[in-house]
Amino acid sequence: MANDQKSYAAGGRVQAPSVSVLCQLVINAWHKVKRETVTKSFRKYSISTTLEDTESDGLPGSGQEDVYL
Repeated sequence: MANDQKSYAAGGRVQAPSVSVLCQLVINAWHKVKRETVTKSFRKYSISTTLEDTESDGLPGSGQEDVYL
């Protein structure tokens, strides 16, 4: 799907991309999102996975390296 590469069905309709292509598109999009944007969004909507907010930036595990799939 990237770079306008499309597959066509026998009837001439464009086929949906494979699951692996869709997953890669989502991964690429998430890599473009800044960590600060996610942090601010979590704070704005009071989303937290802990009962007490003791981390300096408000997110648990913020001192660890990021893991990308």
